[in-house]
Amino acid sequence: MLNVLKNCLLTIAAASLSGIGYGATEQLNGIASYHHDGQEVFIAAILTEQPTDDAALLLDAEVAKTGEVHLVRDVQRANWVALWQTCTAANNPQALIDKTTPALTSMFATIKGDLKTGDHMRATYRPGEGTALILNDTRLGDIYPNKDIFILLTNCLIGKAAPSEEFLAQILGRSRNPALIQRYIALQPSSQRKQEVAAWKFDNAASSVSTDSAPAESTDSPQTAAYAEEMLKKVYASTRYPAPAIRRGEEGSVTLTLTVNRDGSLASSEVTQSAPYPALNRAARAAAIKASPFATFTQDMDFDSATFTIPIEFKLQTN
Repeated sequence: MLNVLKNCLLTIAAASLSGIGYGATEQLNGIASYHHDGQEVFIAAILTEQPTDDAALLLDAEVAKTGEVHLVRDVQRANWVALWQTCTAANNPQALIDKTTPALTSMFATIKGDLKTGDHMRATYRPGEGTALILNDTRLGDIYPNKDIFILLTNCLIGKAAPSEEFLAQILGRSRNPALIQRYIALQPSSQRKQEVAAWKFDNAASSVSTDSAPAESTDSPQTAAYAEEMLKKVYASTRYPAPAIRRGEEGSVTLTLTVNRDGSLASSEVTQSAPYPALNRAARAAAIKASPFATFTQDMDFDSATFTIPIEFKLQTN
């Protein structure tokens, strides 16, 4: 009876995961629950055309595959980005991290708000097409033309620093938990939430210069998060796409690291991830300098300075 139940649940899961971003022949490889600081954050699943309990084979196979998480609680955007940045750093070789940083920065910048309970965030890889990031059936940003980003993100689930042995066994299909599959299927975004996320796509498409931030200090502080948001608005408003770069068709992502003093003065600004074109790097740094000074820290921000990492993407409009 238990085997029948397991097979039934797996069939239901595969059927419920059909839709945008999924290949018709993908099957559920495995499913597991992720906890952080003692709290369940999401349920993760991997689907592939060639299910396997071998992590290397799962990544290497040149087939359609998907890595997905269903959120079981609300997560602030800054904390979400910081979580995945930490996981990718712990589970991937430095060469791959260096190679994919601009694309990953651009991908994270497409997430325009906090994540909500029931949200479905997934990365899909399609041979001959590349990797896409999809939230609640809305593709965010571009399709990246290879599987490097897919490998980088999936390694957070099956890499050398996987959450636990139990998690790894489940996500690789070595053990099954029917109750977890039921909970995974039940976590669904509302139609209103889908519409909210769909609006992000137009926001991404409308901006030729986009910014976002993950504060390096006190990311769990609402006061610091609010400060970072206002700081970003000033930097964004000051960012200008250089006219010569537009004429030359130059695009790229720049990552700035800014240290701000308690009084709001800019202690330092550094380009920590360069675009391939000097004009874009200069424009990003000029924006930070022009936007300063920033607001004085609130009383709740009880430190003398704070460091913020700000990705800025320069992308030409296409009609």
